[in-house]
Amino acid sequence: MFSLIEKYRAWRLGRFLRMWEKKHAKGRGHYVAGFALFWCLFMTGSFTLVTLIFDEPIDIAMITVRLILGFLGGLLIGWFAWLSNEKVFFASSASEEQSSVYYPWGKEQEEDPEKFDADWKRDWQSMPHRDVVDLTNLNKVKADLIGTDFGQIISATISLAPEKYISGLYIQDEICPLCLESTVSSERLAGSLSLTFEKIDNIGSCIWVHKQCFESLPLRDDLPRFPA
Repeated sequence: MFSLIEKYRAWRLGRFLRMWEKKHAKGRGHYVAGFALFWCLFMTGSFTLVTLIFDEPIDIAMITVRLILGFLGGLLIGWFAWLSNEKVFFASSASEEQSSVYYPWGKEQEEDPEKFDADWKRDWQSMPHRDVVDLTNLNKVKADLIGTDFGQIISATISLAPEKYISGLYIQDEICPLCLESTVSSERLAGSLSLTFEKIDNIGSCIWVHKQCFESLPLRDDLPRFPA
């Protein structure tokens, strides 16, 4: 139901929450002191490297001063980094807890998810399914559709979305990927665009498509893919 970029953002947030949960458990003092130590060594090492590159004499007293200043600066930066990450951690954790109990298709999905999944597959696979023959425009907007470069699109199909699921779909924009014109204030259909790239197969994205554009495509005999 979501574009690849949205899935990546969710993965990145989940990774941050898992990592920060461990750092949070060790406490603020452990994090700030560790950050300060890293910062002072990094800054002092960088200045020393520059000194060596320009063949200047090494001043032990200056290195000591930089270590001290770097550590003090690291304590301050580490403190603010802790506060910032804690804010994101608690806000995102609360958001994840709320989203974990959110069912975009209502009570049926919440009470009997197995039946809902079976109905979902059956409903999507009963919809019209068409082949995109001309891939020119799709290749022009592939970055907007997916957000990642997997090479050229080599095949694509579009199947329509069952009406009862449309309200819960995530559709990134309102541009028809076939003609590249806006679908706002026009006769449009919600659908699932399934793409095969040179480097990867079966990447999906939910889209708006003009009814006329969709109906101009040749029908396929096989079952359509559905958002997963």
